[in-house]
Amino acid sequence: MSPSFEPFNEAKYTPPSGWYRNYPAHKPPAFGLNGALVLTDAVRQRIRRWYERLLARQPDVLDAHQIARITGYASRTVSRWCTEGRLKAFPHQHTYKVPKEWLLEFLTSEDYNSITRKSKEHYAMIAAVAPKPRKPRKKL
Repeated sequence: MSPSFEPFNEAKYTPPSGWYRNYPAHKPPAFGLNGALVLTDAVRQRIRRWYERLLARQPDVLDAHQIARITGYASRTVSRWCTEGRLKAFPHQHTYKVPKEWLLEFLTSEDYNSITRKSKEHYAMIAAVAPKPRKPRKKL
């Protein structure tokens, strides 16, 4: 005797209405995709001044761990940036050393600005440096 199969019933496998809060609408893209700054010369200078104030009490040459604390990214990520040549650095006793000037160049670069999954510190910099939207004037 062969088993009897019932015909496929689509309604049986469809979730009830309202089961998924977002359905059929989709979530907006993550903030990281929209969170990049438009890097004009004025914005680069504001970023540079912001990081110069942040780095004022740091030594002139930083290692990957110090840069990781400042930027909010993992030290392995910072080391990978150095290995890939994205962040200029020189090797020193199994770590990378980066002068402040080279770090400032990187932090104001399009490469750093285009990181999709930004750290909290990166978002804090964007919030502090980004030009504030102006309210439209009321017409009299």
